[in-house]
Amino acid sequence: MKIMPRLTAILLFSLLLSLSIQARTFYNSEGKSIEAELITVEGNLATLKLKNGRITRVAVSKFSNSDQAHIKEWWQENKNKITARDVRLTIRQKNHFTKKPETKIIKNKGRIKTSESEFNYLCKLDNYSAKTVNGIKAIFNIHKRVSKRDKNGSSSEVKIVTNSMQLDLLQSKGSLKFASEGEKCSSLSDTANNQSLRETIIGMEMTLYADGKEILTQCHPENFSRFLEEQEARNEKKEIANEIREDNKDIADGKRNSSGQGRKYDEDVARDKRKRAAADAVAQRKADEQAARDKNKEKFNNRQR
Repeated sequence: MKIMPRLTAILLFSLLLSLSIQARTFYNSEGKSIEAELITVEGNLATLKLKNGRITRVAVSKFSNSDQAHIKEWWQENKNKITARDVRLTIRQKNHFTKKPETKIIKNKGRIKTSESEFNYLCKLDNYSAKTVNGIKAIFNIHKRVSKRDKNGSSSEVKIVTNSMQLDLLQSKGSLKFASEGEKCSSLSDTANNQSLRETIIGMEMTLYADGKEILTQCHPENFSRFLEEQEARNEKKEIANEIREDNKDIADGKRNSSGQGRKYDEDVARDKRKRAAADAVAQRKADEQAARDKNKEKFNNRQR
């Protein structure tokens, strides 16, 4: 089974965020310093995110004069921009049959069962702030598992289907309802020809952008992102275990001894080729994931222009 790697995507998003939100060293009136990111300003209170991830709120008057000026300037630039703290996103999955289940009997051979369903995600974005925001964009990454079986064997892979949409004006203290494009999933069970197809939506990751910056990323189900990370880790462990198993088999067959010295040069070369092929496969999967996300980001930036 092929699962698109998530660790690369997480590192990419972390890099993008670090470019848009820079940490600053703040000083108080006594000269004591703290390194943090300025998140929001409400009245006389500034909300900071510390290096350890902790969130704290500090009165603006406690900062040095230069930091107070920086906070005021930051507020002027960002007072009409929303953050994840300003909104709440609710996601619900909906599905229905586009082709109802049907069974055909093939005399003396078997039966063929078919069906087709369409899935989409219904979303509601609530704005708890006094800011009115235009130009919010939603990008949906829908993960669909495709499992096949025929006379040549069986296979399973996960495909990422991406679609995006521009949202209407988000009013102050208001809300928006929107939905992803429908994604169809087919099901086939053919005992007459010994083949099957099953397409299943396993989860969705959605990211909201405003002014070219990420507001928030949320998954459905909520633990979907963790599931993908754990699945990738399991796949990497499985590949390592397969390499160890091949090495042990070579030793048992007398092709190598326990110290790693091979009796047959060509067998050692073949083993090294297998290892390189496995490493290349992992690198290629990560490169494909990176290329897909870069392509989506480029499309988004082009549309923003």
